Amino acid sequence: QEGFKYNEIAVLTRTNREGALAAQALMKAGIPVLSSESLLLKNATSVNFLTALLRYIESPGDDIARATVLRFLVDEQKIPGPLHERLAELKAPDSQGFYKFLDKYGFQFNGIILAKFPLYQRCQELLRLFGMEKKPDPYLLYFLDEILEYATGRNHLPADFLNWWEDRREKASVSVPEGTDAVRVMTIHKSKGLEFTAVILPFCTWNM
Repeated sequence: QEGFKYNEIAVLTRTNREGALAAQALMKAGIPVLSSESLLLKNATSVNFLTALLRYIESPGDDIARATVLRFLVDEQKIPGPLHERLAELKAPDSQGFYKFLDKYGFQFNGIILAKFPLYQRCQELLRLFGMEKKPDPYLLYFLDEILEYATGRNHLPADFLNWWEDRREKASVSVPEGTDAVRVMTIHKSKGLEFTAVILPFCTWNM
C-alpha cells in the first residue's frame, strides 16, 4: 500500500524453519523471495513430509518418519490436534496401526500398495492422497525435479534415492535468478548490519 519495492522489504525470523515457512507462504502468493537458507528444500515442511512418507514406506518401523508425518498433518490442520494426543491415540493398545489411523481421518494411505509404484509416480500419488497436488508449492515442484534428475541414468529404487538425498538436501534449493526484485527472508542474526526500508516480523511472539 505504501509502494515499497520487493527488494526494499525484509522478513526476519528467529530460525531457518520459520524462514522457510515465511518464504513458502510468500511464494504461494506469487511474491518473489530471495534467501540463502530459507530456500533450501530441506527447510520446507512439505518436502520433509513427502520424504518422511517415502521413508515410512521403505521402513514401516521408522517412528521418526511417522511422527514427522503426523506433525505436518496436525500443523496443516488436515487432522485435529494437538500432536501429543494423536501420538497417544496411535500408540493406544486398541490401535489398529498407522494405515487404519490415517484412514480414520480420510487418507487412504497404504504403503504396501504404494511400494509397487516407481519413485516419481509414488510421489505424485502421495501428493494426490493428501490433497497437495493442486496447491502451487515451489518447494515440492523443485523436489520433484530433483527426483527426475536423480532417476536419469540411475536406478529408481526409493531406498537408494533416500540415501542420495541425505547428501543432496544440503545444497538443493529453489533457484531465484540473480538481480531479481524480491523480498529478502533471513534470520535476525544474519540481518545484523543490514538496512531495509520495511521490516516484517511474522513470528514475533516475544515481549518488545
